Order: sequence, then structure tokens, then C-alpha cells
Amino acid sequence: MRPTLLLLLLICTVQRTFCQDIITTINGNKINAKVLRINEHEIEYKPYNNQEGPIHTMQRSEIAVINYPNGSVDSFSTLLSDNNGMSLADRGTADAKAYYKANGPALGAGISAVYPFYGAIAAVVISSTRPRYENLNFPSYDLMEQPAYRRAYEDKAFRIKKNKTWAGFGIGTGVLASVVAAVLIATMPH
Repeated sequence: MRPTLLLLLLICTVQRTFCQDIITTINGNKINAKVLRINEHEIEYKPYNNQEGPIHTMQRSEIAVINYPNGSVDSFSTLLSDNNGMSLADRGTADAKAYYKANGPALGAGISAVYPFYGAIAAVVISSTRPRYENLNFPSYDLMEQPAYRRAYEDKAFRIKKNKTWAGFGIGTGVLASVVAAVLIATMPH
């Protein structure tokens, strides 16, 4: 009898987990919710873990997609037409400046400067490889499906990665040179 009760409890837990709407914002955040209403400019929802609480609203322009438990999806691609007079390529470049961070390559190159020769090799390798798709941190899947936007976003992200990699290497080398100079000065006979 116990295994049956445990199995029933497991099934109820799994079913509860999958019986929620998932709102994905344009910057990739996921909100587990119960969507109550979608109108022309906003959606109303309640957080899934507080369905007795207040109703929240969010602008449709902030939402990429809503996935429902039955498998249906609402896609909000208004971003494609709301470029504030910009071409998709210009929008891709602007979004890459705003969303792509590339802190990992900069930090890695800075740390690798402790061994300047190997650090320089690492900086060359890191700065010559394009950012991986999953690290681009782009704001909208709909926009990334547009070739002009995607090419501009990826090119700008690549330039940002190169610049941050070499800046990190330069800072790391400068710190190393300062430490070596301080040690030499401290160990010199007076």
C-alpha cells in the first residue's frame, strides 16, 4: 500500500509542476504564472506560487513567449516592428551593446596574464573565437531569427569579446608588472 501512495503523491507533484503557464520575457527571464488575461498592450497574471495574491501586469512588449501546459504557445513578435526607426542591423548592434557582457573572456585573459607568454596565447585564442550562441544573452528569439539582426548582433558581440579579452589581458599584465616592480623595490638593498 505504501508504494502506491508514494507513486500517487509523485504523480500529483509532477502534474502540479507541469500545470502552469511559463512567461518568457524578452531578456530570457522565466516566470511561472497563471495567465489571466491578454489584451492589446499588457497581460495580467498571478505568480503560480501565490495564486491567491494580487494580480500582476506586464507590458506585452516585454514578453517573448508564453508557454501553456497544453503545449500551445503565444509568441509576441511586436519587437520586429517596433525598432524606433532603426533597421534590424542597427537594432542588432544596439542590443548587443546593451545585453552582451563577455565578462568571462575578460576575466580569463586577466587571470592568465600571471604567466604572460601563456596569457598572450590564451588571449589570442579567446579573442579569435566567436561567442557561443548560448552565451549571447540576446533579448528576443524572434529577433534572432531575422538574418540581418542576428548577423549584426553576433558581429558586435564578437568585437565586444575581443576588446574585453585584450583589456583583461592588459589589466592583468599591468597588475603583474606592478607586483613585480613592488617586490623588486622592496628587496633592493638600501
